[in-house]
Amino acid sequence: MIYLIDFPGWEEDCPVEGAYKMATFRRDWRTMGKLEDAEGQHWYHFWYARGKNHREEDGMIVCDIKDPVNKWFINIESLEDLLMITEKLGEIKLRPPSKEFIGLFPIIDLFD
Repeated sequence: MIYLIDFPGWEEDCPVEGAYKMATFRRDWRTMGKLEDAEGQHWYHFWYARGKNHREEDGMIVCDIKDPVNKWFINIESLEDLLMITEKLGEIKLRPPSKEFIGLFPIIDLFD
């Protein structure tokens, strides 16, 4: 299974052996129920210009951000692979896919 590694500050350096960078696309969710309600907000023109496929979904408005971001990913095929990551990074947590990223990858976070 492919996991997205989401560690702030690890954008440039490879976080663990076997990790690789891949371009992925993000979504920008806003807590407005209707697109027409958002039009008067101070952030609306910026939000609209940087996105595409603007829509209402799950009681919010959302767009797909046009420009990809490079994120670290890693394949975890076994418990041994997971143990190797924890030996390198210490305690981690796995969380379900975030609606922020298109592709819905499960995410590895540093334990907090």
